[in-house]
Formats: sequence, structure tokens, C-alpha cells
Amino acid sequence: MQKILLVEDDPLIYRLYQKVFALEGFEVQLAENGQSALDQLKTFHPDIILLDIMMRAMNGLEVLDKLGADPTTATIPVLVLTNISDTRITQRATEKGAAAVMIKSESEPDAVIAMVRSILAKPAGQ
Repeated sequence: MQKILLVEDDPLIYRLYQKVFALEGFEVQLAENGQSALDQLKTFHPDIILLDIMMRAMNGLEVLDKLGADPTTATIPVLVLTNISDTRITQRATEKGAAAVMIKSESEPDAVIAMVRSILAKPAGQ
């Protein structure tokens, strides 16, 4: 079973994606902020991380920096799932290592699932 770490602070969004991915056969673990995500990565080893940008405590761009700086997490693919449609922010997320960026309000859950499957199908490092 493939594992997802869902880093999201909006209860409606995380419940939706937790349910959708569980129905698709994924094991989903939730982190409600960036620091919680980094703490959980010490014991939980996901195949992919779904990461929001706007969060309290530590935003998604800061999380991407920390993931990239740690050899144990640098190779985990990250799908940024955000409501920020500012191209400068999405470009920064990609530059910091995000495999892809999707806008929540413009993406149906089926499209997010398809993107996760596409990212996971790629060989590591691509």
C-alpha cells in the first residue's frame, strides 16, 4: 500500500482528501502544519507528500527547503496542493523541489489522484 503524508490545515480539505485517497487504496497520514509534518517524517516514510503552502507555524515553501536539505527526505516527491494561484509562488515551489503544483479550487479530487499516480509512476529523481 502506498503512503501519503497530507500536510493541510483546513479540516474540510484534509477530511475530503483523506477519504478520497483511502478509498483509492492509499494509507494517508495527516499533518496539520509544516512542523508537524517534519516531526512525523522521523517515523512515517511516505511515498509522496501533498503539501499546502499557506499554513501557520511553517509554510509550505519553508517545508520544501527543509525537505530538500535533509538527505532522508530529499527524494520524497512533493505535490503542492494550494489555493495560491500566484505564478511566482508556484514557480518558487517548483524551484524548491516540488514535483508539481495544483490549485485546489481548480482541481477535482480525481485530477489530484491522477497527478499523484503519475508522480509515483516516475522513477526516483525524475
